Amino acid sequence: GLSPTSLEAAADVPMVLVHGDADEAVSGDQTRRWAAKMREMGMKYEYYEIRGGGHRDAIIAGAPRVFAFFDKHSK
Repeated sequence: GLSPTSLEAAADVPMVLVHGDADEAVSGDQTRRWAAKMREMGMKYEYYEIRGGGHRDAIIAGAPRVFAFFDKHSK
């Protein structure tokens, strides 16, 4: 799979991450590593962790944040 080092090719692309802290399908640690790499690289990004949220909750609760993010960063 992809690793956070693959971000170098997209360093100028604003990104948003949303993850439920109770997600059993994908580890929150994985997403936090991506966010840490984005911060280290000085990328424009936002990271939202949905407290008590599972995999599906991140999509449902995160959708408004994702749309707001792209409204701010669209060209």
